[in-house]
Amino acid sequence: MVTSSNSEDLRIRAAKVAGAASLRDLRLTASQTEALEVPAPGQELGVELKIELEANSTENKDIVALLARFDVSISKPEDEEIQRIATISCTFTTVFEMQQPVDWTDEELEAFANTTGVFAVYPYAREFVSDATTRMGLPTLTLDFLKR
Repeated sequence: MVTSSNSEDLRIRAAKVAGAASLRDLRLTASQTEALEVPAPGQELGVELKIELEANSTENKDIVALLARFDVSISKPEDEEIQRIATISCTFTTVFEMQQPVDWTDEELEAFANTTGVFAVYPYAREFVSDATTRMGLPTLTLDFLKR
Protein backbone atom coordinates (compact mmCIF):
# COMPACT_ATOMS: atom_id res chain seq x y z
CA MET A 1 0.00 0.00 0.00
CA VAL A 2 1.22 3.46 -0.87
CA THR A 3 1.16 6.04 1.92
CA SER A 4 1.65 9.79 1.73
CA SER A 5 4.99 9.43 3.54
CA ASN A 6 6.52 7.49 0.68
CA SER A 7 4.58 8.96 -2.27
CA GLU A 8 7.26 11.56 -3.02
CA ASP A 9 9.95 8.86 -2.97
CA LEU A 10 7.84 6.76 -5.37
CA ARG A 11 7.46 9.65 -7.81
CA ILE A 12 11.19 10.29 -7.75
CA ARG A 13 11.98 6.60 -8.40
CA ALA A 14 9.34 6.45 -11.17
CA ALA A 15 10.65 9.51 -13.01
CA LYS A 16 13.24 7.67 -15.11
CA VAL A 17 10.61 5.35 -16.62
CA ALA A 18 7.80 7.94 -16.74
CA GLY A 19 9.99 10.45 -18.57
CA ALA A 20 10.51 8.05 -21.46
CA ALA A 21 7.09 6.35 -21.58
CA SER A 22 4.24 6.99 -23.99
CA LEU A 23 0.83 5.35 -23.65
CA ARG A 24 0.25 3.10 -26.67
CA ASP A 25 -2.73 0.91 -25.76
CA LEU A 26 -5.24 0.50 -22.96
CA ARG A 27 -7.84 -2.29 -22.94
CA LEU A 28 -10.39 -3.77 -20.60
CA THR A 29 -9.22 -7.39 -20.47
CA ALA A 30 -11.45 -8.84 -17.73
CA SER A 31 -14.57 -7.86 -15.82
CA GLN A 32 -17.08 -9.38 -13.45
CA THR A 33 -20.05 -7.96 -11.60
CA GLU A 34 -22.36 -9.50 -9.06
CA ALA A 35 -25.41 -7.92 -7.43
CA LEU A 36 -26.48 -9.87 -4.39
CA GLU A 37 -29.16 -7.44 -3.27
CA VAL A 38 -30.68 -4.12 -4.29
CA PRO A 39 -30.55 -1.73 -1.34
CA ALA A 40 -33.51 0.29 -0.14
CA PRO A 41 -33.68 3.86 -1.46
CA GLY A 42 -31.47 6.11 0.64
CA GLN A 43 -29.70 3.15 2.27
CA GLU A 44 -26.25 4.06 3.56
CA LEU A 45 -23.62 2.07 1.68
CA GLY A 46 -19.95 1.41 2.26
CA VAL A 47 -17.38 1.01 -0.49
CA GLU A 48 -14.02 -0.72 -0.40
CA LEU A 49 -11.58 -0.45 -3.30
CA LYS A 50 -8.59 -2.74 -3.73
CA ILE A 51 -6.04 -2.18 -6.50
CA GLU A 52 -3.49 -4.77 -7.63
CA LEU A 53 -0.75 -3.83 -10.09
CA GLU A 54 1.71 -5.90 -12.07
CA ALA A 55 4.26 -4.36 -14.44
CA ASN A 56 6.34 -6.34 -16.91
CA SER A 57 8.71 -5.31 -19.66
CA THR A 58 10.25 -6.78 -22.77
CA GLU A 59 13.82 -7.97 -22.50
CA ASN A 60 15.24 -4.87 -24.19
CA LYS A 61 12.98 -2.63 -22.05
CA ASP A 62 11.26 -0.86 -24.95
CA ILE A 63 7.73 -1.91 -23.90
CA VAL A 64 6.10 -1.98 -20.46
CA ALA A 65 2.82 -3.81 -19.93
CA LEU A 66 0.81 -2.90 -16.85
CA LEU A 67 -2.01 -5.08 -15.56
CA ALA A 68 -4.23 -3.14 -13.18
CA ARG A 69 -7.01 -4.97 -11.35
CA PHE A 70 -9.66 -3.01 -9.48
CA ASP A 71 -11.91 -4.82 -7.00
CA VAL A 72 -14.85 -2.92 -5.53
CA SER A 73 -16.98 -4.29 -2.72
CA ILE A 74 -20.23 -2.49 -1.87
CA SER A 75 -21.80 -3.22 1.49
CA LYS A 76 -24.48 -2.09 3.91
CA PRO A 77 -24.59 -2.19 7.68
CA GLU A 78 -26.96 -4.78 9.11
CA ASP A 79 -27.40 -5.70 12.77
CA GLU A 80 -23.91 -4.49 13.76
CA GLU A 81 -22.38 -6.43 10.85
CA ILE A 82 -21.43 -5.46 7.35
CA GLN A 83 -23.29 -7.27 4.57
CA ARG A 84 -21.83 -7.27 1.07
CA ILE A 85 -24.49 -6.44 -1.53
CA ALA A 86 -22.39 -6.20 -4.71
CA THR A 87 -18.94 -6.71 -6.17
CA ILE A 88 -17.36 -5.26 -9.27
CA SER A 89 -14.00 -6.30 -10.67
CA CYS A 90 -12.25 -5.04 -13.75
CA THR A 91 -8.76 -5.54 -15.15
CA PHE A 92 -7.13 -3.23 -17.63
CA THR A 93 -3.99 -3.99 -19.61
CA THR A 94 -2.00 -0.95 -20.58
CA VAL A 95 1.00 -0.83 -22.90
CA PHE A 96 3.62 1.89 -22.61
CA GLU A 97 6.31 2.34 -25.26
CA MET A 98 9.67 3.81 -24.31
CA GLN A 99 10.57 6.73 -26.57
CA GLN A 100 14.24 6.47 -25.64
CA PRO A 101 16.42 3.75 -24.13
CA VAL A 102 16.08 3.56 -20.36
CA ASP A 103 17.90 1.18 -18.05
CA TRP A 104 15.67 1.00 -14.97
CA THR A 105 15.72 -1.16 -11.88
CA ASP A 106 12.85 -3.38 -10.75
CA GLU A 107 12.15 -0.86 -7.98
CA GLU A 108 11.89 1.99 -10.51
CA LEU A 109 9.51 -0.06 -12.68
CA GLU A 110 7.35 -0.86 -9.63
CA ALA A 111 7.33 2.82 -8.68
CA PHE A 112 6.23 3.71 -12.23
CA ALA A 113 3.36 1.19 -11.97
CA ASN A 114 2.28 2.68 -8.61
CA THR A 115 2.31 6.28 -9.85
CA THR A 116 2.12 7.15 -13.55
CA GLY A 117 0.82 3.72 -14.56
CA VAL A 118 -2.11 3.52 -12.17
CA PHE A 119 -3.00 7.19 -12.71
CA ALA A 120 -3.26 6.52 -16.47
CA VAL A 121 -5.70 3.63 -15.93
CA TYR A 122 -7.75 4.86 -12.97
CA PRO A 123 -10.20 7.11 -14.90
CA TYR A 124 -11.24 4.10 -17.00
CA ALA A 125 -11.85 2.04 -13.86
CA ARG A 126 -13.89 4.88 -12.32
CA GLU A 127 -16.06 5.03 -15.44
CA PHE A 128 -16.49 1.25 -15.51
CA VAL A 129 -17.59 1.14 -11.86
CA SER A 130 -19.98 4.06 -12.29
CA ASP A 131 -21.57 2.49 -15.36
CA ALA A 132 -21.72 -0.98 -13.80
CA THR A 133 -23.50 0.20 -10.65
CA THR A 134 -26.11 2.00 -12.72
CA ARG A 135 -26.70 -1.04 -14.92
CA MET A 136 -26.94 -3.26 -11.82
CA GLY A 137 -29.79 -1.16 -10.43
CA LEU A 138 -27.63 0.23 -7.63
CA PRO A 139 -27.15 3.89 -6.80
CA THR A 140 -24.54 5.24 -9.20
CA LEU A 141 -21.14 5.01 -7.55
CA THR A 142 -18.46 7.54 -8.37
CA LEU A 143 -15.12 6.54 -6.94
CA ASP A 144 -13.14 9.33 -5.33
CA PHE A 145 -9.95 10.69 -6.90
CA LEU A 146 -6.97 8.40 -6.61
CA LYS A 147 -4.51 9.75 -4.08
CA ARG A 148 -0.98 8.39 -4.01
